[in-house]
Amino acid sequence: MGILLTILFVILFFKLTGLFFRVCGKLLGIVLSLFGYALIGMLAIAILGVAVNAIPILALVCIGAIIVAAVKN
Repeated sequence: MGILLTILFVILFFKLTGLFFRVCGKLLGIVLSLFGYALIGMLAIAILGVAVNAIPILALVCIGAIIVAAVKN
């Protein structure tokens, strides 16, 4: 009877351990995916923010180049 009870407890222990690791894995996946999405969002905002700030500068450089090219011809 003691051996049977020990085997049942070992099976129960393995089942609960699997459940615990499955739940922890899903929670860790959720947390890491949220951090990943936040990081991608911050990079996109930074890159697009730089692009939006650089557009007027690029426009001024292009206008200057057009003026220089027109004066030389």
